[in-house]
Order: sequence, then C-alpha cells, then structure tokens
Amino acid sequence: MVFAHHMLNLKDYVGKTLSTAPYTKSVKAKVICAESARSYFNEKGEGRQMKVCVVGDRESTVELISYDHTNFHFLCPGNSLVIRNFIPKEDNIVETKNSKVMITSDVMLPKNIIQTGNNILFPPPPTVTSFETCKNITFENPFRVQSLSYLDKGYIKQM
Repeated sequence: MVFAHHMLNLKDYVGKTLSTAPYTKSVKAKVICAESARSYFNEKGEGRQMKVCVVGDRESTVELISYDHTNFHFLCPGNSLVIRNFIPKEDNIVETKNSKVMITSDVMLPKNIIQTGNNILFPPPPTVTSFETCKNITFENPFRVQSLSYLDKGYIKQM
C-alpha cells in the first residue's frame, strides 16, 4: 500500500540527479504520450527492448525510459500510475526490472501540462523562413537556417 505522504511530485526531482540507485519514494503521474517499444543491443551484444513515454502530474512533465518489457503494457497514454524505485536522471527518469509500476486512480492534468508533455516526444516543426526574408540578416541577429548556399562576411548569400 502506498501512502500519500510518501509521494513526490515530479518537480521534486526533475532536472536533478539525485542518485544512480533506485529512488525509494513513489511518484503518481499520468502517461501523456508514448512511443512504441524498440529493440537495441546492450554492451554485451544482447538484444533488449525499451519504451519511451512522457508522464506528468499537475505541475510538471518528464520523459520516462523503461527497460522492463513486463511493464510496457502500463505505459499507454491515459494510464495513471504510481512509480516506485525509479532512477532519476538529469532530464528523465529510468524504470528498470527493480522498479514497481502500478495503475492507480486518475491523475487530472492541466491542458498546458499535456501540451508540454506532447512536445517532449513530438516537438512542433521548426519555423521555416524564406531565403528572401533572411538573406540580409547578419549573425549579430542569430537564428536557425536549415540550409545555406554559402556564407560571406557574416551574411547569408544566395548563389
């Protein structure tokens, strides 16, 4: 049984590396979006599977990477979970075979949290600016350009 006073909010550890060992407190969150499971090979050349999803609570979101295929069926959009023994990293949390994942009562998420979560796995396309618009912009006013013909004296020139 998990008691509320042992629960953390995602913001309590998002962006902080607390430990390389599993964190024993629990967090209650909702799966916002998920990728399909994918295969990879570990350093020993053994075939493994992983699944990436984004979970959120009322205040924040974080990417969850699961290496335990027995929990993949829990990691579906809309499922509310209690997660225990996860490993917090700088910008995600890791769930392993030592983690405990359980379905729980619904976690209500604000619309901005849902949008933020979706943008983590499925970012919006970059803004595209026409070459005519940007050809006279100097690098004193930086921006991203997808492709350039060539650079000359800090200006973008058309060939």
